Amino acid sequence: MIESNPEAINTVYNVAYGERTDLKELVTLLKEYLGEYDAEIKNVDTIYGPERKGDVPHSPASIDKAKNLLGYAPNTISRQDSKKP
Repeated sequence: MIESNPEAINTVYNVAYGERTDLKELVTLLKEYLGEYDAEIKNVDTIYGPERKGDVPHSPASIDKAKNLLGYAPNTISRQDSKKP
């Protein structure tokens, strides 16, 4: 689909899946997943800075663009599903 649609190339997409995930959970999932390819990643310290002006504490991501241009149709995923290729 992407090859046949020039509007879909060289652009950014939100790939949310319908449930809220906080930053700590996302970092944990990424470390677990990427750590299988490079063990050092599991030991990287996560450093959180102070909240900044303009930070958005909660933001539902619109996936309309990915749906329209890519046919993206997410399902709710679990930790186990996140490791599937």
